[in-house]
Amino acid sequence: MIPTAGHTRGHGTIAPLCAISSPTGSFLLMNTGEEPAAPRARLLTTIAWQLGGEARPTYGLEGSIFVTGAAVQWLRDALGLMRPRPGS
Repeated sequence: MIPTAGHTRGHGTIAPLCAISSPTGSFLLMNTGEEPAAPRARLLTTIAWQLGGEARPTYGLEGSIFVTGAAVQWLRDALGLMRPRPGS
């Protein structure tokens, strides 16, 4: 189980909802249920989780932004849109 999928399952995103994680990049995994959804808008169809070998998988649509940390830093430092956090 990849961290985003674990994050989604761990936060109880059982219904077709979504979870977002953001350490340096941002990753969105939206639960689409027991049938894979057709990929759209540059999203990737993926298995969100599967509990046990005989269980049906739960699918999701995943999207990612790999520069979130740099973008937030630019908004803070170059544009002054945020105050620096203590220790950063």
